[in-house]
Amino acid sequence: MKFRNIIWPLLGTLIISFTQTSSAKETIPMIVRLNKVAGNLLLPNNKRAEAIIEIFDEPSFVNRRSCDMPKFLINPTWLKECYIQYFPGLPGKLPKGMEWHPGESLFCLYLFPAKPGSSTAPYGIYFTLTGTLYSADPAYQFFNGKLTDATTLVQVSTWRPNGVEHTSSSPDVKRTPGELPADVGAAFPEKK
Repeated sequence: MKFRNIIWPLLGTLIISFTQTSSAKETIPMIVRLNKVAGNLLLPNNKRAEAIIEIFDEPSFVNRRSCDMPKFLINPTWLKECYIQYFPGLPGKLPKGMEWHPGESLFCLYLFPAKPGSSTAPYGIYFTLTGTLYSADPAYQFFNGKLTDATTLVQVSTWRPNGVEHTSSSPDVKRTPGELPADVGAAFPEKK
């Protein structure tokens, strides 16, 4: 009886450790390293912004809830230097590959804008969260790991000054297709 109580947990641990991929094992040190760069006030903002974008471009970053964010954004004090803008409707043109669905909230994280609270920044990240959120405050709470509901990060689109864009979305999150609300539908011309 005692032998079985010892062997089964050990066997379970061995199975779990063998099923992890090498890329998953490499992700953690990379995320830690990128967070150190992002939080280093002695580095130029472009280096810090590149590190943050690398974290957001990580494929496993999407489809996460707020409680998962501390695994990716370790002590994100740099968020205080950035500006998150909430879009109550569509901002005109979405980045390539990004979609908006009713029941989602769209934001843009401007990395190190020239003026505090400005939407003018060379680096940025569009992102959508599930649920209807009405301000940027829940987005700040989300990335700090303090939003306690089931809000999920659905998709991320990053941009750099050189024009490089990258969009990641999660096929695992159930999204609600539907018609655009009347007040924002005019933002997109009809496809011909």
